Amino acid sequence: MDGVIGVVFIKGNKVLLQKRRDIPVWSLPGGGIDKGESPEKAVVREIYEETGIKSKVVRQIAEYSFKSGKKNYFFECEQIGGAPQTSGESSDVNYFSIEKLPTPYDPIVPQLISDALKNNKEIIKRQLKTITLKNAVYYFITNPKIVLRYIYKVFGKKKRVSF
Repeated sequence: MDGVIGVVFIKGNKVLLQKRRDIPVWSLPGGGIDKGESPEKAVVREIYEETGIKSKVVRQIAEYSFKSGKKNYFFECEQIGGAPQTSGESSDVNYFSIEKLPTPYDPIVPQLISDALKNNKEIIKRQLKTITLKNAVYYFITNPKIVLRYIYKVFGKKKRVSF
């Protein structure tokens, strides 16, 4: 399933972030695109569901691809209503200075914010950089509980097949 990511800026230097409930890191809002839904509608829905912020798409920033063939569509959105509030997917929501992001944050957040701030007229199309082994080891040393929760989320819920 393809996905969307949204970035909402206010006052030029503050960015909307949510602290996820499943893996307690700060991240940009986003999620999967429902069947029959456009990426633009999906990002507006995901931002609202996860943060309580009503938004509209300003521009598409990027189309990131993965080795698996899946894509993430990245949009800059503008707040048009609502207020930051938690949801079933977020334990905290707020705007933060882009120079002073809360920790721990998803390692991809700085790259996404950097892409958004470039203000390219063309949509960025590239394979999204994955976490390197060096970054993963560092993140595990500094945030072992978060890494273990992530591993459990990704690999722990699969049913084992018995013969």
